Amino acid sequence: MNVKIIKAKKIRNIRDLSQFQTPYGKIKEHAFIRSSRIELTNDKTRNNLFQTYNIKSIIDLRNAIEIQEGKKYQLPNNATYHHIPVLAKSYFGISHEKKMSKVMKKECKKITNKNDA
Repeated sequence: MNVKIIKAKKIRNIRDLSQFQTPYGKIKEHAFIRSSRIELTNDKTRNNLFQTYNIKSIIDLRNAIEIQEGKKYQLPNNATYHHIPVLAKSYFGISHEKKMSKVMKKECKKITNKNDA
């Protein structure tokens, strides 16, 4: 089984997960695409992805804070958005919000010597 890596400007870890075996057979090519934060790319790249892979549904697994910190973008008219958070709230070391990064930097500055680390 090959997972096809898709190249898209500023989007990390975007893949076509076709060819995974399910109890009902293999997933069809382009039927299941996963990615990190699609809003990080520009409109041209995002629209190209939606057209090339015929994306009709976005299932967003992020929590509300992660979504709030992201950029807004326009979905194509034929696409639907579904927010189904995996986590109801943020958890240290699991979710990756900007606010958590700021807290970590602040805490790191408090460490004065290697023994404290």
